[in-house]
Amino acid sequence: MAATQDRSKLARHRSPAVAGAAALVFLTGMAARGAIDDRPPEAPPPPLVEKAARPLGPGPTGEVNGAPAGFAHTQDGARSAAISFTATLSQRLLYLDPADGEAAVTAAAAKASADTLAADAATALAAAREPLGNGEGTTWWVVAPLATKIEAYDLDRARVSVWLVRVLSQPGVVVPQSSWVTDTVELVWERGDWHLWADDSAAGPTPVLDGSDLPASAGELDSELSGFELVDPARTEPE
Repeated sequence: MAATQDRSKLARHRSPAVAGAAALVFLTGMAARGAIDDRPPEAPPPPLVEKAARPLGPGPTGEVNGAPAGFAHTQDGARSAAISFTATLSQRLLYLDPADGEAAVTAAAAKASADTLAADAATALAAAREPLGNGEGTTWWVVAPLATKIEAYDLDRARVSVWLVRVLSQPGVVVPQSSWVTDTVELVWERGDWHLWADDSAAGPTPVLDGSDLPASAGELDSELSGFELVDPARTEPE
């Protein structure tokens, strides 16, 4: 996905600029609460527009409604699913239209938690898009996985922690800032794939700058990264 997304895709409203790390609160994952509704969803999920291929490695090997899919029924498959949901999908969501974002979260989620996760993501993203719609230049939202840990695993469930760094910047709205977090996801094996049951995010561990350079302004970051595209590990070929 190109970082130089057309700014018209972000909602444009008249609102105060977002300052400091508060902007990242709106983009901390799909559901920090991890609230689960054990009842079946009241409505069926959106129709699948793509079929995930059968995994040969850990996956992903395909997408379902924009969400990475096709993970192996192994520990490595669960690890890859955790990375894809906390990093790849989290990064994509800001650039998707609201309806497409809801469909992607629903596809990634377990059946029992799909409604809760989709609603939480929609609320958070709407709050983020409002101020970002007033900015100038490129909106940079980068989510990069750094390390993982398998907390628990069996054939039906897995718990995986992912250490991530998130970067947000937009001229006129948000100065370039990073947020270091550890996301712990609960995964379930259903419908022949790993799906997100719940997600809990904790701050840190957070390193400090090594002093080799000064922080860039939003304008400097936008200018120096002109022509760069965001890395999307789940996609190996250009769109």
